[in-house]
Amino acid sequence: MKSLETKVKQRLGAFLLRYGRIYEEGKSRWTATHFNWLDTIKFDNPIQQIVMQEYIDALKEIQQRVANLVRQMQSALETWSLGPVIYELIALRGIDIVSAMTIMAELGDISRFDSPKQLMAFLGLVPSEYSSGGTDHIG
Repeated sequence: MKSLETKVKQRLGAFLLRYGRIYEEGKSRWTATHFNWLDTIKFDNPIQQIVMQEYIDALKEIQQRVANLVRQMQSALETWSLGPVIYELIALRGIDIVSAMTIMAELGDISRFDSPKQLMAFLGLVPSEYSSGGTDHIG
């Protein structure tokens, strides 16, 4: 769903750029101010106006669907047995409720892993190192 939102944003941005409509009122896009700016854009060609409005409507619909999904996830979290683990993951920087719940839904019961090393290997997060002569590559 978020990838669809990103795709619509990119298409709308490219459409506006193609016709020289550049947002310069602030640095942050996709905020209330940015959407207000989008509402002020008028094209002479009615077809271009329709296309732009369709992009905007699609974006707002997707954002509403994402917000509804997050609300549903929050209500499901209250009764989920892995809820306490979710709250611990959310405490980490860069992890929100959607990321934490997705991780735990994919992993299931993490007690099935004998060690943190085994869990990291399952996730593909095992560090690597290649050293040869004076060259070191840490991955």
